[in-house]
Amino acid sequence: MKAIIVLMLPAMLAAQAQSAQTNSTTTPMGRATMAERNGNFAEAASVYASILKTQPASLGALIGMEHVLPRLDRRPEMFPLLRQALAADSASTGVLAIVVRNFASSGQADSARYYVARWTRIAPPNADPYREWSDAALMARDVAQAKLALDAGREKLGPTALGIERAQLLQRMGDLAGAVQEWVVVVRETPPYRDAAVSLLTQVAPGNRMLVRDALVKEGSRDAKQIQGLLLAKWGESAAGAGMIRAALPADPMASTALLHELLDIVRNREDKESRLATAATLEALAAHETGAGAVHTLLDAARAFADAGDERNARRLLAVVAENPSAPGSMMTTASATLLGVLIAEGKGVEAERVLGELGSNLGMDEHDRLARKIAMLWARTGDVGRAEKIIAPDSSTAGLDLRGRFRLFVGDLAGASDLLKQAGPFDDDREQSLGRISLLTLIQAVGEDSVPALGAALLTLASGDSARAVTQLTALAITFKDAGAAETRLLAARVALARHDTVSALALLQLADIKELPATAAAARMEVAQIRIAEKRESDARGILEQLILDFPASALVPEARHLRDTLRGAVPVGGR
Repeated sequence: MKAIIVLMLPAMLAAQAQSAQTNSTTTPMGRATMAERNGNFAEAASVYASILKTQPASLGALIGMEHVLPRLDRRPEMFPLLRQALAADSASTGVLAIVVRNFASSGQADSARYYVARWTRIAPPNADPYREWSDAALMARDVAQAKLALDAGREKLGPTALGIERAQLLQRMGDLAGAVQEWVVVVRETPPYRDAAVSLLTQVAPGNRMLVRDALVKEGSRDAKQIQGLLLAKWGESAAGAGMIRAALPADPMASTALLHELLDIVRNREDKESRLATAATLEALAAHETGAGAVHTLLDAARAFADAGDERNARRLLAVVAENPSAPGSMMTTASATLLGVLIAEGKGVEAERVLGELGSNLGMDEHDRLARKIAMLWARTGDVGRAEKIIAPDSSTAGLDLRGRFRLFVGDLAGASDLLKQAGPFDDDREQSLGRISLLTLIQAVGEDSVPALGAALLTLASGDSARAVTQLTALAITFKDAGAAETRLLAARVALARHDTVSALALLQLADIKELPATAAAARMEVAQIRIAEKRESDARGILEQLILDFPASALVPEARHLRDTLRGAVPVGGR
Protein backbone atom coordinates (compact mmCIF):
# COMPACT_ATOMS: atom_id res chain seq x y z
CA MET A 1 0.00 0.00 0.00
CA LYS A 2 2.87 2.36 0.86
CA ALA A 3 4.42 1.69 -2.55
CA ILE A 4 1.14 2.57 -4.27
CA ILE A 5 0.89 5.83 -2.37
CA VAL A 6 4.48 6.73 -3.28
CA LEU A 7 3.79 6.02 -6.95
CA MET A 8 0.63 8.10 -6.86
CA LEU A 9 2.23 11.04 -5.06
CA PRO A 10 3.66 12.81 -8.17
CA ALA A 11 0.30 12.58 -9.91
CA MET A 12 -1.46 13.87 -6.82
CA LEU A 13 0.91 16.79 -6.54
CA ALA A 14 0.53 17.55 -10.25
CA ALA A 15 -3.27 17.49 -9.87
CA GLN A 16 -3.05 19.85 -6.92
CA ALA A 17 -0.82 22.21 -8.88
CA GLN A 18 -3.17 22.14 -11.86
CA SER A 19 -6.13 22.76 -9.55
CA ALA A 20 -4.37 25.77 -8.08
CA GLN A 21 -3.87 27.12 -11.60
CA THR A 22 -7.45 26.55 -12.71
CA ASN A 23 -9.49 27.55 -9.69
CA SER A 24 -9.40 31.20 -10.70
CA THR A 25 -11.18 32.41 -13.85
CA THR A 26 -8.69 35.28 -14.05
CA THR A 27 -6.13 32.93 -15.66
CA PRO A 28 -6.44 31.49 -19.19
CA MET A 29 -6.42 27.95 -17.81
CA GLY A 30 -9.15 28.86 -15.34
CA ARG A 31 -11.33 30.38 -18.08
CA ALA A 32 -10.82 27.36 -20.33
CA THR A 33 -11.65 24.91 -17.57
CA MET A 34 -14.77 26.84 -16.58
CA ALA A 35 -15.93 26.95 -20.20
CA GLU A 36 -15.41 23.18 -20.46
CA ARG A 37 -17.35 22.55 -17.26
CA ASN A 38 -20.21 24.70 -18.56
CA GLY A 39 -20.34 22.79 -21.84
CA ASN A 40 -18.91 25.69 -23.92
CA PHE A 41 -16.49 23.35 -25.69
CA ALA A 42 -15.68 25.66 -28.62
CA GLU A 43 -14.72 28.48 -26.27
CA ALA A 44 -12.69 26.06 -24.14
CA ALA A 45 -10.84 24.75 -27.20
CA SER A 46 -10.04 28.31 -28.29
CA VAL A 47 -8.53 29.24 -24.92
CA TYR A 48 -6.64 25.95 -24.60
CA ALA A 49 -5.21 26.55 -28.09
CA SER A 50 -4.06 30.02 -27.11
CA ILE A 51 -2.21 28.56 -24.12
CA LEU A 52 -0.52 25.95 -26.31
CA LYS A 53 0.79 28.59 -28.69
CA THR A 54 3.08 29.89 -25.97
CA GLN A 55 3.33 26.70 -23.84
CA PRO A 56 3.11 23.79 -26.33
CA ALA A 57 3.97 21.22 -23.65
CA SER A 58 1.38 22.43 -21.11
CA LEU A 59 -0.12 19.22 -19.73
CA GLY A 60 -3.28 20.94 -18.49
CA ALA A 61 -4.01 22.49 -21.88
CA LEU A 62 -3.19 19.27 -23.76
CA ILE A 63 -5.50 17.27 -21.51
CA GLY A 64 -8.18 19.91 -21.95
CA MET A 65 -7.92 19.67 -25.76
CA GLU A 66 -7.98 15.89 -25.43
CA HIS A 67 -11.35 16.26 -23.70
CA VAL A 68 -13.06 18.90 -25.84
CA LEU A 69 -11.92 18.26 -29.44
CA PRO A 70 -13.75 14.89 -29.74
CA ARG A 71 -16.93 16.59 -28.51
CA LEU A 72 -16.54 19.13 -31.33
CA ASP A 73 -15.80 16.38 -33.87
CA ARG A 74 -12.36 17.96 -34.39
CA ARG A 75 -10.16 15.18 -33.07
CA PRO A 76 -7.62 15.29 -35.96
CA GLU A 77 -6.57 18.75 -34.72
CA MET A 78 -5.01 17.03 -31.71
CA PHE A 79 -2.12 15.45 -33.59
CA PRO A 80 -0.34 18.66 -34.74
CA LEU A 81 -0.57 19.83 -31.14
CA LEU A 82 1.03 16.60 -29.96
CA ARG A 83 3.91 16.98 -32.42
CA GLN A 84 4.49 20.54 -31.18
CA ALA A 85 4.47 19.32 -27.58
CA LEU A 86 7.03 16.62 -28.36
CA ALA A 87 9.24 19.14 -30.12
CA ALA A 88 9.09 21.40 -27.09
CA ASP A 89 9.69 18.68 -24.47
CA SER A 90 10.52 15.26 -25.86
CA ALA A 91 11.50 13.92 -22.41
CA SER A 92 8.21 14.64 -20.67
CA THR A 93 6.54 11.38 -19.63
CA GLY A 94 3.31 13.35 -19.13
CA VAL A 95 3.36 14.49 -22.77
CA LEU A 96 4.27 10.97 -23.92
CA ALA A 97 1.32 9.53 -21.95
CA ILE A 98 -1.06 11.92 -23.76
CA VAL A 99 0.54 11.06 -27.10
CA VAL A 100 0.21 7.31 -26.51
CA ARG A 101 -3.43 7.67 -25.41
CA ASN A 102 -4.43 9.63 -28.49
CA PHE A 103 -2.72 7.38 -31.01
CA ALA A 104 -4.09 4.25 -29.28
CA SER A 105 -7.66 5.56 -29.03
CA SER A 106 -7.60 6.57 -32.72
CA GLY A 107 -6.55 3.08 -33.79
CA GLN A 108 -2.94 3.97 -34.71
CA ALA A 109 -1.31 1.05 -32.90
CA ASP A 110 2.10 1.38 -34.60
CA SER A 111 2.45 5.03 -33.57
CA ALA A 112 1.30 4.21 -30.04
CA ARG A 113 3.92 1.47 -29.85
CA TYR A 114 6.63 3.82 -31.15
CA TYR A 115 5.98 6.38 -28.43
CA VAL A 116 5.67 3.71 -25.75
CA ALA A 117 9.17 2.59 -26.75
CA ARG A 118 10.41 6.18 -26.45
CA TRP A 119 8.73 6.47 -23.04
CA THR A 120 10.45 3.30 -21.79
CA ARG A 121 13.85 4.60 -22.88
CA ILE A 122 13.66 7.71 -20.73
CA ALA A 123 11.96 6.23 -17.65
CA PRO A 124 12.88 3.39 -15.29
CA PRO A 125 11.47 0.05 -16.47
CA ASN A 126 7.82 -0.14 -15.41
CA ALA A 127 4.42 -1.18 -16.71
CA ASP A 128 2.87 2.29 -16.91
CA PRO A 129 3.50 2.92 -20.64
CA TYR A 130 1.97 -0.42 -21.65
CA ARG A 131 -0.90 -0.04 -19.21
CA GLU A 132 -1.64 3.46 -20.62
CA TRP A 133 -1.59 2.07 -24.15
CA SER A 134 -3.85 -0.87 -23.29
CA ASP A 135 -6.33 1.20 -21.29
CA ALA A 136 -6.69 3.75 -24.10
CA ALA A 137 -7.28 0.97 -26.62
CA LEU A 138 -9.92 -0.55 -24.40
CA MET A 139 -11.64 2.81 -24.03
CA ALA A 140 -11.90 2.78 -27.82
CA ARG A 141 -13.13 -0.86 -27.65
CA ASP A 142 -10.09 -2.01 -29.60
CA VAL A 143 -9.52 -5.30 -27.78
CA ALA A 144 -6.95 -6.58 -30.24
CA GLN A 145 -4.76 -3.49 -29.78
CA ALA A 146 -5.18 -3.72 -26.01
CA LYS A 147 -3.84 -7.27 -26.09
CA LEU A 148 -0.99 -6.16 -28.37
CA ALA A 149 -0.04 -3.57 -25.76
CA LEU A 150 0.00 -6.09 -22.94
CA ASP A 151 1.92 -8.64 -25.01
CA ALA A 152 4.54 -6.00 -25.83
CA GLY A 153 4.82 -5.13 -22.16
CA ARG A 154 5.30 -8.73 -21.14
CA GLU A 155 7.94 -9.20 -23.82
CA LYS A 156 9.83 -6.20 -22.46
CA LEU A 157 9.28 -6.63 -18.71
CA GLY A 158 9.21 -10.37 -18.16
CA PRO A 159 6.89 -13.42 -18.13
CA THR A 160 4.68 -12.32 -15.22
CA ALA A 161 4.36 -8.62 -16.01
CA LEU A 162 0.90 -7.04 -16.35
CA GLY A 163 -0.75 -10.20 -15.07
CA ILE A 164 -3.83 -8.48 -13.63
CA GLU A 165 -4.46 -6.53 -16.83
CA ARG A 166 -3.96 -9.64 -18.96
CA ALA A 167 -6.30 -11.70 -16.78
CA GLN A 168 -9.06 -9.09 -17.03
CA LEU A 169 -8.60 -8.69 -20.79
CA LEU A 170 -8.54 -12.44 -21.49
CA GLN A 171 -11.73 -12.89 -19.47
CA ARG A 172 -13.31 -10.05 -21.44
CA MET A 173 -12.22 -11.76 -24.68
CA GLY A 174 -13.80 -15.05 -23.56
CA ASP A 175 -10.48 -16.85 -23.04
CA LEU A 176 -11.40 -18.10 -19.57
CA ALA A 177 -8.65 -20.71 -19.41
CA GLY A 178 -6.07 -18.03 -20.21
CA ALA A 179 -7.58 -15.68 -17.64
CA VAL A 180 -7.42 -18.40 -14.97
CA GLN A 181 -3.75 -19.08 -15.72
CA GLU A 182 -2.94 -15.40 -15.37
CA TRP A 183 -4.88 -15.05 -12.12
CA VAL A 184 -3.18 -18.04 -10.52
CA VAL A 185 0.25 -16.52 -11.22
CA VAL A 186 -0.88 -13.14 -9.90
CA VAL A 187 -2.26 -14.65 -6.69
CA ARG A 188 0.84 -16.79 -6.19
CA GLU A 189 3.07 -13.72 -6.37
CA THR A 190 0.70 -11.35 -4.53
CA PRO A 191 -1.87 -13.23 -2.37
CA PRO A 192 -3.95 -10.10 -1.54
CA TYR A 193 -5.08 -10.06 -5.19
CA ARG A 194 -7.00 -13.30 -4.58
CA ASP A 195 -10.08 -11.26 -3.70
CA ALA A 196 -9.95 -9.49 -7.06
CA ALA A 197 -9.46 -12.77 -8.93
CA VAL A 198 -12.41 -14.42 -7.20
CA SER A 199 -14.59 -11.34 -7.58
CA LEU A 200 -14.07 -11.15 -11.34
CA LEU A 201 -14.26 -14.90 -12.01
CA THR A 202 -17.47 -15.07 -9.96
CA GLN A 203 -19.10 -12.93 -12.65
CA VAL A 204 -18.63 -15.61 -15.31
CA ALA A 205 -21.97 -16.69 -16.79
CA PRO A 206 -23.32 -19.90 -15.22
CA GLY A 207 -22.94 -21.72 -18.53
CA ASN A 208 -19.21 -21.01 -18.55
CA ARG A 209 -18.40 -21.86 -14.96
CA MET A 210 -17.31 -25.36 -15.85
CA LEU A 211 -14.63 -23.90 -18.14
CA VAL A 212 -13.23 -21.99 -15.16
CA ARG A 213 -13.37 -25.04 -12.92
CA ASP A 214 -11.67 -27.23 -15.51
CA ALA A 215 -8.90 -24.67 -15.98
CA LEU A 216 -8.31 -24.46 -12.22
CA VAL A 217 -8.28 -28.25 -11.88
CA LYS A 218 -5.81 -28.51 -14.76
CA GLU A 219 -3.56 -25.89 -13.17
CA GLY A 220 -3.71 -27.95 -9.97
CA SER A 221 -1.62 -25.79 -7.65
CA ARG A 222 -2.52 -24.89 -4.09
CA ASP A 223 -3.29 -21.34 -5.22
CA ALA A 224 -5.63 -22.66 -7.92
CA LYS A 225 -7.45 -24.83 -5.37
CA GLN A 226 -7.86 -21.86 -3.05
CA ILE A 227 -9.38 -19.77 -5.85
CA GLN A 228 -11.63 -22.66 -6.87
CA GLY A 229 -12.79 -23.25 -3.29
CA LEU A 230 -13.83 -19.62 -2.88
CA LEU A 231 -15.52 -19.62 -6.28
CA LEU A 232 -17.52 -22.74 -5.45
CA ALA A 233 -18.65 -21.14 -2.22
CA LYS A 234 -19.62 -17.96 -4.09
CA TRP A 235 -21.57 -20.03 -6.62
CA GLY A 236 -23.61 -21.68 -3.87
CA GLU A 237 -21.64 -24.93 -3.48
CA SER A 238 -20.73 -24.22 0.12
CA ALA A 239 -19.77 -27.74 1.20
CA ALA A 240 -17.53 -28.42 -1.81
CA GLY A 241 -15.92 -25.01 -1.59
CA ALA A 242 -15.26 -25.22 2.14
CA GLY A 243 -13.83 -28.72 1.82
CA MET A 244 -11.47 -27.60 -0.95
CA ILE A 245 -10.28 -24.61 1.07
CA ARG A 246 -9.57 -26.69 4.16
CA ALA A 247 -7.54 -29.11 2.04
CA ALA A 248 -5.50 -26.33 0.43
CA LEU A 249 -4.67 -24.05 3.35
CA PRO A 250 -1.34 -22.19 3.10
CA ALA A 251 1.55 -23.33 5.29
CA ASP A 252 1.72 -19.92 6.92
CA PRO A 253 -0.75 -19.77 9.85
CA MET A 254 -1.61 -16.10 9.30
CA ALA A 255 -2.30 -16.72 5.61
CA SER A 256 -4.47 -19.73 6.52
CA THR A 257 -6.45 -17.66 8.99
CA ALA A 258 -6.99 -14.92 6.40
CA LEU A 259 -8.21 -17.46 3.82
CA LEU A 260 -10.60 -19.10 6.27
CA HIS A 261 -12.04 -15.70 7.16
CA GLU A 262 -12.60 -15.03 3.44
CA LEU A 263 -14.53 -18.29 3.21
CA LEU A 264 -16.46 -17.56 6.39
CA ASP A 265 -17.56 -14.17 5.04
CA ILE A 266 -19.12 -15.98 2.06
CA VAL A 267 -21.00 -18.79 3.80
CA ARG A 268 -21.88 -17.65 7.31
CA ASN A 269 -25.01 -15.58 6.56
CA ARG A 270 -26.74 -18.20 4.41
CA GLU A 271 -29.68 -20.12 5.82
CA ASP A 272 -29.44 -23.42 3.91
CA LYS A 273 -28.19 -26.47 5.81
CA GLU A 274 -25.17 -26.99 3.55
CA SER A 275 -23.91 -23.46 4.23
CA ARG A 276 -24.52 -23.79 7.96
CA LEU A 277 -22.46 -26.98 8.04
CA ALA A 278 -19.75 -25.28 5.98
CA THR A 279 -19.78 -22.38 8.45
CA ALA A 280 -19.39 -24.78 11.37
CA ALA A 281 -16.51 -26.68 9.73
CA THR A 282 -14.77 -23.42 8.81
CA LEU A 283 -15.05 -22.13 12.37
CA GLU A 284 -13.57 -25.38 13.65
CA ALA A 285 -10.65 -25.02 11.21
CA LEU A 286 -10.15 -21.42 12.37
CA ALA A 287 -10.03 -22.54 16.00
CA ALA A 288 -7.14 -24.85 15.12
CA HIS A 289 -5.10 -21.75 14.19
CA GLU A 290 -5.93 -19.92 17.42
CA THR A 291 -4.84 -20.32 21.01
CA GLY A 292 -6.19 -19.77 24.50
CA ALA A 293 -9.65 -18.36 25.14
CA GLY A 294 -9.95 -17.18 21.52
CA ALA A 295 -9.69 -20.76 20.25
CA VAL A 296 -12.25 -21.94 22.81
CA HIS A 297 -14.65 -19.17 21.82
CA THR A 298 -14.37 -20.07 18.14
CA LEU A 299 -14.88 -23.76 18.92
CA LEU A 300 -18.01 -22.86 20.85
CA ASP A 301 -19.27 -20.87 17.85
CA ALA A 302 -18.54 -23.91 15.67
CA ALA A 303 -20.48 -26.17 18.03
CA ARG A 304 -23.45 -23.82 17.94
CA ALA A 305 -23.28 -23.70 14.14
CA PHE A 306 -23.27 -27.51 13.96
CA ALA A 307 -26.25 -27.60 16.33
CA ASP A 308 -28.14 -25.01 14.27
CA ALA A 309 -27.51 -27.13 11.17
CA GLY A 310 -28.93 -30.21 12.90
CA ASP A 311 -25.56 -31.99 13.24
CA GLU A 312 -25.84 -32.84 16.92
CA ARG A 313 -23.01 -35.40 16.79
CA ASN A 314 -20.36 -32.88 15.78
CA ALA A 315 -21.86 -30.27 18.10
CA ARG A 316 -21.45 -32.63 21.05
CA ARG A 317 -17.93 -33.56 19.94
CA LEU A 318 -16.79 -29.93 19.99
CA LEU A 319 -18.61 -29.14 23.21
CA ALA A 320 -16.70 -32.01 24.86
CA VAL A 321 -13.46 -30.44 23.63
CA VAL A 322 -14.51 -27.09 25.11
CA ALA A 323 -15.40 -28.73 28.43
CA GLU A 324 -11.94 -30.32 28.67
CA ASN A 325 -10.05 -27.12 27.79
CA PRO A 326 -8.48 -25.47 30.85
CA SER A 327 -8.38 -22.13 28.97
CA ALA A 328 -12.16 -21.87 28.93
CA PRO A 329 -13.46 -19.23 31.40
CA GLY A 330 -16.46 -19.98 33.55
CA SER A 331 -18.87 -17.89 31.50
CA MET A 332 -17.86 -19.76 28.38
CA MET A 333 -18.41 -23.09 30.10
CA THR A 334 -21.91 -21.96 30.98
CA THR A 335 -22.55 -21.06 27.35
CA ALA A 336 -21.16 -24.42 26.25
CA SER A 337 -23.44 -26.26 28.66
CA ALA A 338 -26.45 -24.27 27.46
CA THR A 339 -25.55 -25.14 23.87
CA LEU A 340 -25.17 -28.81 24.84
CA LEU A 341 -28.57 -28.63 26.46
CA GLY A 342 -30.07 -27.46 23.15
CA VAL A 343 -28.34 -30.36 21.40
CA LEU A 344 -29.70 -32.87 23.90
CA ILE A 345 -33.21 -31.53 23.46
CA ALA A 346 -32.86 -31.77 19.67
CA GLU A 347 -31.72 -35.38 20.11
CA GLY A 348 -34.71 -36.13 22.32
CA LYS A 349 -32.55 -36.98 25.36
CA GLY A 350 -34.74 -35.67 28.14
CA VAL A 351 -32.95 -37.27 31.10
CA GLU A 352 -29.54 -35.88 30.07
CA ALA A 353 -31.10 -32.53 29.30
CA GLU A 354 -32.62 -32.31 32.79
CA ARG A 355 -29.25 -33.24 34.33
CA VAL A 356 -27.42 -30.51 32.41
CA LEU A 357 -30.09 -27.94 33.32
CA GLY A 358 -29.68 -28.88 36.98
CA GLU A 359 -25.89 -28.52 36.73
CA LEU A 360 -26.25 -25.07 35.20
CA GLY A 361 -28.41 -23.98 38.12
CA SER A 362 -27.96 -20.35 39.09
CA ASN A 363 -25.37 -19.77 36.37
CA LEU A 364 -28.33 -19.15 34.09
CA GLY A 365 -30.62 -16.18 34.42
CA MET A 366 -34.17 -16.99 35.51
CA ASP A 367 -35.71 -16.21 32.12
CA GLU A 368 -33.18 -18.38 30.27
CA HIS A 369 -33.59 -21.20 32.81
CA ASP A 370 -37.38 -21.12 32.38
CA ARG A 371 -37.08 -21.01 28.58
CA LEU A 372 -34.88 -24.13 28.53
CA ALA A 373 -37.07 -25.86 31.11
CA ARG A 374 -40.10 -25.31 28.87
CA LYS A 375 -38.25 -26.93 25.98
CA ILE A 376 -37.41 -29.97 28.10
CA ALA A 377 -40.98 -30.15 29.35
CA MET A 378 -42.31 -30.09 25.80
CA LEU A 379 -39.91 -32.88 24.95
CA TRP A 380 -41.38 -35.06 27.70
CA ALA A 381 -44.95 -34.13 26.73
CA ARG A 382 -44.34 -35.20 23.14
CA THR A 383 -43.21 -38.60 24.38
CA GLY A 384 -46.48 -38.91 26.30
CA ASP A 385 -45.13 -38.24 29.81
CA VAL A 386 -47.26 -35.13 30.42
CA GLY A 387 -47.05 -35.54 34.19
CA ARG A 388 -43.27 -35.20 34.16
CA ALA A 389 -43.57 -32.24 31.79
CA GLU A 390 -45.99 -30.46 34.14
CA LYS A 391 -43.72 -31.07 37.11
CA ILE A 392 -40.73 -29.43 35.37
CA ILE A 393 -42.55 -26.15 34.70
CA ALA A 394 -44.86 -26.08 37.70
CA PRO A 395 -43.13 -22.99 39.20
CA ASP A 396 -43.22 -21.07 35.89
CA SER A 397 -45.91 -18.37 36.15
CA SER A 398 -44.79 -16.39 33.11
CA THR A 399 -47.12 -15.93 30.14
CA ALA A 400 -45.22 -18.61 28.23
CA GLY A 401 -45.28 -20.91 31.26
CA LEU A 402 -49.03 -20.55 31.82
CA ASP A 403 -49.62 -21.08 28.10
CA LEU A 404 -47.60 -24.31 28.08
CA ARG A 405 -49.18 -25.59 31.28
CA GLY A 406 -52.58 -24.95 29.69
CA ARG A 407 -51.61 -26.95 26.63
CA PHE A 408 -50.37 -29.80 28.82
CA ARG A 409 -53.80 -29.90 30.54
CA LEU A 410 -55.35 -29.96 27.09
CA PHE A 411 -53.14 -32.90 26.05
CA VAL A 412 -54.70 -35.05 28.79
CA GLY A 413 -58.19 -33.91 27.81
CA ASP A 414 -58.75 -31.55 30.77
CA LEU A 415 -60.51 -28.79 28.84
CA ALA A 416 -61.67 -26.95 31.94
CA GLY A 417 -58.18 -26.81 33.48
CA ALA A 418 -56.66 -25.88 30.13
CA SER A 419 -59.14 -23.05 29.67
CA ASP A 420 -58.35 -21.61 33.08
CA LEU A 421 -54.56 -21.58 32.48
CA LEU A 422 -54.81 -20.27 28.92
CA LYS A 423 -57.07 -17.44 30.10
CA GLN A 424 -54.53 -16.58 32.81
CA ALA A 425 -51.86 -16.36 30.09
CA GLY A 426 -54.02 -13.73 28.43
CA PRO A 427 -54.47 -12.71 24.78
CA PHE A 428 -51.12 -10.94 24.42
CA ASP A 429 -47.64 -12.35 23.95
CA ASP A 430 -44.26 -11.29 22.57
CA ASP A 431 -44.63 -14.27 20.25
CA ARG A 432 -47.59 -13.33 18.02
CA GLU A 433 -48.09 -16.85 16.68
CA GLN A 434 -48.17 -18.26 20.19
CA SER A 435 -50.78 -15.67 21.14
CA LEU A 436 -52.95 -16.46 18.11
CA GLY A 437 -52.61 -20.18 18.79
CA ARG A 438 -53.74 -19.67 22.37
CA ILE A 439 -56.81 -17.73 21.24
CA SER A 440 -57.65 -20.50 18.74
CA LEU A 441 -57.42 -23.15 21.45
CA LEU A 442 -59.69 -21.14 23.77
CA THR A 443 -62.19 -20.75 20.92
CA LEU A 444 -62.07 -24.50 20.30
CA ILE A 445 -62.55 -25.33 24.00
CA GLN A 446 -65.53 -22.96 24.25
CA ALA A 447 -67.08 -24.39 21.07
CA VAL A 448 -66.75 -28.00 22.31
CA GLY A 449 -68.38 -26.98 25.59
CA GLU A 450 -67.26 -29.96 27.68
CA ASP A 451 -64.96 -30.19 30.71
CA SER A 452 -63.08 -33.30 29.63
CA VAL A 453 -62.48 -34.84 26.19
CA PRO A 454 -59.42 -37.17 26.30
CA ALA A 455 -59.73 -37.94 22.57
CA LEU A 456 -59.33 -34.25 21.70
CA GLY A 457 -56.28 -34.03 23.96
CA ALA A 458 -54.78 -37.09 22.25
CA ALA A 459 -55.30 -35.53 18.82
CA LEU A 460 -53.70 -32.25 19.88
CA LEU A 461 -50.76 -34.14 21.41
CA THR A 462 -50.33 -36.01 18.13
CA LEU A 463 -50.20 -32.66 16.35
CA ALA A 464 -47.67 -31.25 18.84
CA SER A 465 -45.53 -34.35 18.33
CA GLY A 466 -45.23 -33.56 14.62
CA ASP A 467 -47.53 -36.25 13.17
CA SER A 468 -49.83 -33.83 11.34
CA ALA A 469 -51.29 -36.44 8.97
CA ARG A 470 -52.51 -38.60 11.85
CA ALA A 471 -53.72 -35.50 13.69
CA VAL A 472 -55.96 -34.54 10.74
CA THR A 473 -57.45 -38.04 10.75
CA GLN A 474 -58.06 -37.94 14.52
CA LEU A 475 -59.62 -34.46 14.47
CA THR A 476 -61.84 -35.30 11.49
CA ALA A 477 -63.16 -38.44 13.19
CA LEU A 478 -63.61 -36.60 16.48
CA ALA A 479 -65.63 -33.77 14.91
CA ILE A 480 -68.50 -36.17 14.19
CA THR A 481 -68.96 -36.76 17.93
CA PHE A 482 -69.39 -33.06 18.77
CA LYS A 483 -72.36 -30.77 18.55
CA ASP A 484 -72.53 -28.18 15.76
CA ALA A 485 -70.20 -25.52 17.19
CA GLY A 486 -67.60 -28.01 18.44
CA ALA A 487 -67.75 -29.98 15.19
CA ALA A 488 -67.30 -26.88 13.04
CA GLU A 489 -64.39 -25.51 15.08
CA THR A 490 -62.66 -28.92 15.14
CA ARG A 491 -63.02 -29.20 11.37
CA LEU A 492 -61.62 -25.69 10.96
CA LEU A 493 -58.55 -26.69 12.98
CA ALA A 494 -58.16 -29.92 10.98
CA ALA A 495 -58.42 -27.94 7.73
CA ARG A 496 -55.66 -25.57 8.82
CA VAL A 497 -53.41 -28.52 9.66
CA ALA A 498 -54.17 -30.06 6.28
CA LEU A 499 -53.29 -26.77 4.57
CA ALA A 500 -49.96 -26.70 6.41
CA ARG A 501 -49.35 -30.15 4.91
CA HIS A 502 -50.27 -28.80 1.42
CA ASP A 503 -53.28 -31.14 1.33
CA THR A 504 -55.63 -28.64 -0.31
CA VAL A 505 -58.28 -31.22 -1.26
CA SER A 506 -58.82 -32.36 2.32
CA ALA A 507 -58.65 -28.79 3.60
CA LEU A 508 -61.36 -27.57 1.22
CA ALA A 509 -63.66 -30.45 2.15
CA LEU A 510 -63.26 -29.72 5.86
CA LEU A 511 -63.71 -25.96 5.38
CA GLN A 512 -66.95 -26.54 3.50
CA LEU A 513 -68.27 -28.58 6.44
CA ALA A 514 -67.13 -25.86 8.89
CA ASP A 515 -68.99 -23.15 6.96
CA ILE A 516 -72.26 -23.14 8.90
CA LYS A 517 -74.02 -19.78 8.60
CA GLU A 518 -75.57 -20.13 12.05
CA LEU A 519 -72.03 -20.18 13.50
CA PRO A 520 -70.75 -16.84 12.17
CA ALA A 521 -67.29 -16.77 13.78
CA THR A 522 -66.28 -20.20 12.49
CA ALA A 523 -67.99 -19.76 9.13
CA ALA A 524 -66.28 -16.41 8.47
CA ALA A 525 -62.88 -17.93 9.34
CA ALA A 526 -63.56 -20.90 7.05
CA ARG A 527 -64.50 -18.64 4.13
CA MET A 528 -61.40 -16.53 4.65
CA GLU A 529 -59.26 -19.69 4.41
CA VAL A 530 -61.05 -20.73 1.20
CA ALA A 531 -60.52 -17.27 -0.30
CA GLN A 532 -56.79 -17.51 0.45
CA ILE A 533 -56.67 -20.91 -1.24
CA ARG A 534 -58.38 -19.52 -4.37
CA ILE A 535 -55.92 -16.63 -4.47
CA ALA A 536 -53.02 -19.09 -4.28
CA GLU A 537 -54.62 -20.98 -7.19
CA LYS A 538 -54.78 -17.72 -9.22
CA ARG A 539 -58.59 -17.84 -9.11
CA GLU A 540 -58.98 -14.21 -8.06
CA SER A 541 -62.54 -13.89 -9.34
CA ASP A 542 -63.70 -16.79 -7.16
CA ALA A 543 -61.84 -15.31 -4.18
CA ARG A 544 -63.55 -11.92 -4.64
CA GLY A 545 -66.95 -13.58 -4.69
CA ILE A 546 -66.24 -15.50 -1.49
CA LEU A 547 -64.99 -12.36 0.28
CA GLU A 548 -67.99 -10.30 -0.81
CA GLN A 549 -70.37 -12.97 0.45
CA LEU A 550 -68.47 -13.12 3.76
CA ILE A 551 -68.89 -9.36 4.20
CA LEU A 552 -72.62 -9.54 3.38
CA ASP A 553 -73.39 -12.60 5.53
CA PHE A 554 -71.31 -11.67 8.59
CA PRO A 555 -71.10 -7.84 8.81
CA ALA A 556 -70.25 -7.98 12.54
CA SER A 557 -67.32 -10.40 12.10
CA ALA A 558 -63.88 -9.26 13.22
CA LEU A 559 -62.61 -10.57 9.86
CA VAL A 560 -64.64 -8.08 7.80
CA PRO A 561 -61.94 -5.34 7.67
CA GLU A 562 -59.37 -7.87 6.46
CA ALA A 563 -61.84 -9.36 3.98
CA ARG A 564 -62.74 -5.92 2.61
CA HIS A 565 -59.09 -4.95 2.22
CA LEU A 566 -58.27 -8.22 0.48
CA ARG A 567 -61.27 -7.86 -1.84
CA ASP A 568 -60.26 -4.30 -2.76
CA THR A 569 -56.70 -5.43 -3.36
CA LEU A 570 -57.94 -8.07 -5.79
CA ARG A 571 -60.03 -5.41 -7.54
CA GLY A 572 -56.94 -3.22 -7.84
CA ALA A 573 -58.45 -0.47 -5.71
CA VAL A 574 -55.51 -0.50 -3.29
CA PRO A 575 -51.94 -1.68 -3.75
CA VAL A 576 -51.04 -5.13 -2.47
CA GLY A 577 -49.91 -4.74 1.14
CA GLY A 578 -51.52 -1.29 1.44
CA ARG A 579 -54.05 -0.26 4.02
